Amino acid sequence: KDYGEKIIVAKVNVDENPDLAAKFGVRSIPSVFFIKNQTVVEQVVGAQSKAELEKRINHLIASEIEEHSH
Repeated sequence: KDYGEKIIVAKVNVDENPDLAAKFGVRSIPSVFFIKNQTVVEQVVGAQSKAELEKRINHLIASEIEEHSH
């Protein structure tokens, strides 16, 4: 909710969704996938701090804004 409509966050239980886990090649949890236009643009495996995740999200949002300004 900190980012409004700029991002969508979804949580998936890999035990209940093995096909989706296989599709994305999840080998360990937690895994975080950053997806843009149905393409994984970045992936993080293992526990991350909120600050680290925010840093990555902010970088991706800034990249998106930069792409649209050209």
